[in-house]
Amino acid sequence: MIRCPVTGLIAPNKTRFALRPVMPILACTSERTTVMEIFLDLFGAQNIACLLGDREFVGREWFRFLKRHRIKFQMRLHKNTLVRNGRGQYAHAWRLFCRTRINCPLVIPEARKMWGLELYLSGC
Repeated sequence: MIRCPVTGLIAPNKTRFALRPVMPILACTSERTTVMEIFLDLFGAQNIACLLGDREFVGREWFRFLKRHRIKFQMRLHKNTLVRNGRGQYAHAWRLFCRTRINCPLVIPEARKMWGLELYLSGC
């Protein structure tokens, strides 16, 4: 596993790649994409099994960047993020999971529209 505390990156061999907010510099999407492009130039996207991130690392442009580079990702969302529900109406993300029991994950099998992107959601 490779750790880079200046940027908050953790990069392994085909396991998980996590962004952690060690420094506020990665809060900006353009800075995140720059750091990720450097990583991709050095190691390639094929060495990223999955990118993990907290709520600070979400956003339309960031998710587009990840999808464009075919990087799988799992990000926590703010509970008030608007997501299309099963009826095609926008609802807060927490409403999709409010009936699940504690520690019982729910994986929504169909992609849902969020920020103009088709994304898969899971939660508990």
